Amino acid sequence: MGLTHFINKNIAYLSLFIIAGAGSSASGAEEIELNLFEAQAHYTYEVSKQLTWPNEDSLTQFNLAVIGNSSELIDAFKKRNQINIRGKFISIVEFNMEDFIAGQYSIVFVPYNKRSFNNKLYRDSENVLIVAEGRVKKSVQMVNLLVDNDRIKLKFNRENLIDKGFAVSANLLDFAGTRQDLSQELKEREVKLTQLLQDVSNKQEELEKVNSELKNNSQKLSAAQLQLQENNQKLTEYRNELNNLRKEIEYSKAEVAKNNQDIQRQEQLLIKSRQELQQKAKSVSQLQIDIEQNERILDEQENKLSMQRNMIETRDETIDEQRSWLKANAFIIMLFIVMTIFLLKINSLRRSANRELKSANNKLFELATTDGLTGLFNRRHFLEQAQKELLRNKRNNFTSVMLMMDIDHFKNVNDTYGHLMGDTVIKTVGDILLESMRKYDIVGRLGGEEYAMMLMDCDIKVAQDIAKRLCERIEQTEFSTNEYTIKNVTVSIGLSEVTESDVAIEYSMIRSDKALYQAKQAGRNQVHIS
Repeated sequence: MGLTHFINKNIAYLSLFIIAGAGSSASGAEEIELNLFEAQAHYTYEVSKQLTWPNEDSLTQFNLAVIGNSSELIDAFKKRNQINIRGKFISIVEFNMEDFIAGQYSIVFVPYNKRSFNNKLYRDSENVLIVAEGRVKKSVQMVNLLVDNDRIKLKFNRENLIDKGFAVSANLLDFAGTRQDLSQELKEREVKLTQLLQDVSNKQEELEKVNSELKNNSQKLSAAQLQLQENNQKLTEYRNELNNLRKEIEYSKAEVAKNNQDIQRQEQLLIKSRQELQQKAKSVSQLQIDIEQNERILDEQENKLSMQRNMIETRDETIDEQRSWLKANAFIIMLFIVMTIFLLKINSLRRSANRELKSANNKLFELATTDGLTGLFNRRHFLEQAQKELLRNKRNNFTSVMLMMDIDHFKNVNDTYGHLMGDTVIKTVGDILLESMRKYDIVGRLGGEEYAMMLMDCDIKVAQDIAKRLCERIEQTEFSTNEYTIKNVTVSIGLSEVTESDVAIEYSMIRSDKALYQAKQAGRNQVHIS
């Protein structure tokens, strides 16, 4: 197809005259006037018709992408998008290199001012035809449109196209290829033709061998047919014997089935007997344990009785001595009474001091075990209590679930509304957790906007429902200070079942924390299970 172009420099407009027919003269050809953008679109479509994609059989349509935001160039392509390539339509899109996804496009047009992207597109793309305006390096060249002396020229690198899996038609080589391209194409076709001739010769030799084998097989077939007749007679005799054997087998099967039923009944009785024996063994074992405990209790009681007897004997001896010294000690007793009154006064003061000390100790314990802002267990005390519950679960075969929670985008709350609003959000979320927990669950603030809750005697399905309700309630809660009121604060929650193999409670917390990270990655305000 011959193409001639003229540029009007005053109005920056290109007139393109398209002459149909590869290698034909200009006489009698149809002339169509196009601007520069329409000419680029026409060239791109016409070149695409002369190439075959390596993955063309799997394509339902061709996706043509134009880099940049030139509306005139996009309009020029869309004017001609009714054109199809071998019955498949062309879809036009514009995109920036930041949005490029390898494998999503079939054709990419690179304008002159975007040629720097040609290297990356060539290196990172497969099954993509790159049509670039202006010159590019030959090592990354596929198809180029060049404006030279007021004419648009078509250049392409046949070797790169073939390396990328494209097949180039003879029409395109005749129109825009070099003599080397045409010579190389003829050499490749000659090699293919020679190979085809060699394949035909090999097939003929194989066919002669097959014919020879067929004659031999025909002779063998005749002999086999005679042998087959003899075998059919013997087969009739064998069938009669087989029918007799089948009758005997059916009778034997009936006997076997009856024996199997008897065996199954005996096995059921044996299983029942084993179960009863195991139950009795457990009962005997428990009785043995109870007997050993009762013997220990009796020994302890005997020791206590012996000590009490000794104390009584000692007390009697003391009473006798006290009676003999009673009169002599009367004065001392009066003195003791005065001292006793004095000591009672001191004891009263000491009890008052003890009460104050106990109150102070309680406050110190609360400060040491709870979080000052939320009133929840602090990290250290939560870990201690959770470890105790882990051991209790193992003793009693209970199932518990560890829940890790984190407030979504909490830094944005602090940065936007201030730390007072941040503290209000942390405390209100803590209040919701306290209201939602059962009396035997434990909950704590691990630090910052992170919380942990251990649900006792609870399976993972129930824990998941509890966590979802917490997410919904927190999302619907309003958080207010004197200056602001905000809503739609959300949390992400990770769950993990506390298992018997957990040596320490930190194992289940690590799994819950991984599930929390998955909830964050999946978009936040949701529950994930590890």
